[in-house]
Amino acid sequence: MPPHIELDRTFWPLGDGEEYDPDTLRAKANFGLNLMHWSDLLTMTRVVILAEAGTGKTHELREAARRFRREGKVAFFCHIEDLATDGLEKALSEGNVEEVRSWLAGDHSAWFFLDSVDEARLTNHRYFDKALRELAQALGYATSRAHIFITARVSDWRATSDFVLVKDTLPPPARRNTVATQRAEQDTATLDAETEVKPAEQDTQDDVQVVQLAPLTADQMRQFAAGQGVQDVAAFMAAITRADADIFAERPEDLLELIAYWNEHGSIGTHAEMIAFNIDKKLVEPNPDRDEVRPLAQAKALEGAMLLAAALTLTRKNAILLPDRPVDPVRVAQAIEPKELLRDWDARDMQTLLDRPLFDEATYGRVRFHHRSVREYLTAQWLLHLLESGKSRRAVEGLLFAHRYGLDIVIPSLKPIAAWLALRDERVRARILTIAPEILIEHGDPSGLPVEIRVQLLRQFANLNEGRSDTGASFDMTSVRRLADPRLATTVLDLLHQHRENEDVRQLLLNIVWQGPIPECAESALSFALDTTMDPHTRICGIWAVGAAGNKEQKRRLVEAVLLNSVRRMSKFFLRMFGSVPQ
Repeated sequence: MPPHIELDRTFWPLGDGEEYDPDTLRAKANFGLNLMHWSDLLTMTRVVILAEAGTGKTHELREAARRFRREGKVAFFCHIEDLATDGLEKALSEGNVEEVRSWLAGDHSAWFFLDSVDEARLTNHRYFDKALRELAQALGYATSRAHIFITARVSDWRATSDFVLVKDTLPPPARRNTVATQRAEQDTATLDAETEVKPAEQDTQDDVQVVQLAPLTADQMRQFAAGQGVQDVAAFMAAITRADADIFAERPEDLLELIAYWNEHGSIGTHAEMIAFNIDKKLVEPNPDRDEVRPLAQAKALEGAMLLAAALTLTRKNAILLPDRPVDPVRVAQAIEPKELLRDWDARDMQTLLDRPLFDEATYGRVRFHHRSVREYLTAQWLLHLLESGKSRRAVEGLLFAHRYGLDIVIPSLKPIAAWLALRDERVRARILTIAPEILIEHGDPSGLPVEIRVQLLRQFANLNEGRSDTGASFDMTSVRRLADPRLATTVLDLLHQHRENEDVRQLLLNIVWQGPIPECAESALSFALDTTMDPHTRICGIWAVGAAGNKEQKRRLVEAVLLNSVRRMSKFFLRMFGSVPQ
C-alpha cells in the first residue's frame, strides 16, 4: 500500500434537501467559508461522509482510524458489508476483538469508522440496515460512548430514511444543557433567588451530521503531486492551469490519472483533449469488484451520457432523477427522468451509469454532471453523432441558429455547444465565423482550432467590430490563454496597427501577447503601455504583455517610464500642495 499523503482534507456541512451548487461551494471554500476539518468532525458522535467515487473517502476514513490509534485512542475500522455478514468482532480490519472487549468494560470514548454504504448495498440492499443492528447489539449500553462515522456515495444515500435509520438504530448520546451545567457548578450560595438554577436537564439529542468531502484545493493538488513523485510540480501545475484542467484534478483518483498522463506524454493536452480523457476515465467504474457485479460497457455508458447531457441542455434543466428514489415534488420539475430517454435500459443499468464518477450530487435523489463544460461537450458530441449518422443537418443546425429581426444569430443558451461542435464540423464553424466569431473565443476550446482558423477568427472579429466603441464581447483570461499561440505574431501585429483605436480589439490582442507569450509583439505592446492617451486598462494590458513577452531592454524602458511618470506625478502633488518640490 502506498504511503499516506497528508492533505488535511476538508468537508462541507450539508443541510437536508439543500441544493448543492459545486461552483458556489468552491467559491465559499476559497474564502474558508463553511469548511470543516477532521478536527471538527472527530468531536461529533454521529457523522455521515458523502463522496463520489475517486474522492478518497475510504482512504481518509481508514487513515483517521490509524491516526487515532497511533495517538493512543481507541479506534476501529471495518467495511459495512463485512459487519453485516460477519459481525463486529470478525469484521475489524483496524483494531481487534480484545480491544473492543476492553473498551466495553471501561467508561471512555471510542471511534468506529464504517465504510461504505454503497458497497454493502451493491451486494445486498438490506446489508446497511443489518450492519447497523449488528453494531448496536455489539455495543449495547456503550453506544452512548461511541463516535460513529459512516461513508456513502451520494447516489446511494437516502436522505430521509437512512438518516432516521442511523439515528434510531444508533441513537446519539443525549447532551446536557451547557448553560445549565455551567451554572450548576457555580457556588449556589452566591446566587440570588432570580438566578437560582434547577438541576441540569437533558437537552435534545445531537443530530446526525451529514457532510460532503470537499474537492482538492490547488495547494492539496501540489502536495499530492509531490507525494506521488512528480519531479517538476510547478511545471505540472502550470500545465494543468494552462489547459484549464483544474476541474479534472479535484479528486485524488482524477489527479492520479493526470499524473500518469503527464508521465507518459511529458505534457498536459488541450482542454478538449483533457475533457475527452476525463470522460473516458469517469465512465469506467474504478472499483473492479463493483464493476464485476454491475458491469456496463463503456460505449453504452457514453451513449447514455451524451443523451442525458443533450436532454439537460435542450430542456434547460440541470439535474437527473435517480431511478426509484423519492424526491421533493418541486424539484422533480427541475430534473429530467432518465427512463423517458433511455427507454431500452433497465433500472439497474441506469443506476450504474449515474453511479459513475462522471456525475455528482445535486440534491438527494438527483445527480448532475460533474462539471458544466463536460455536459456541454457531451451535448456537442451527441449533435455530431446525429450529423455523422445521416440525420438532417437543417434540423441539427436549427437547434443552434436562428433568424431574428433580420439577423442570423446563434441561440444564446447554445453558444457553448455550437463552439464545441465547431471544433469538428467545418460548416457549423463557418457559420459562427460569419455571424459571431467571438463565440469561438469565449466558449469551447480555441486551442483545438488550427492556427489558420484562429487567424481568420481574429481578423473577422476585428473587422466586424471596426468603428464600434463596445463590441459586447467579454473574454476571460482562460479563454484568451487557449487562443494564444506564438504563431499568431504576424496577425496580432497587423491587427494592433490597423485597429489601434478600438478598445476591445486592442485589449484582446494585448492579452494574447501576454498569454502566448509572443515576443515578436512585445515592442508594439510597449508602445501601448507608454501611450498616455490610452485608457488605463489598455496600458495595464500592455504592461502585462511586456512583462511576459518582452526582453530585458524593453522591460528596462518600461520600468524607467513608470518611475519617471511617478516622479512627475509626485512633483505636481508637491507643487499643488506646498508651492515647491523638496530637494
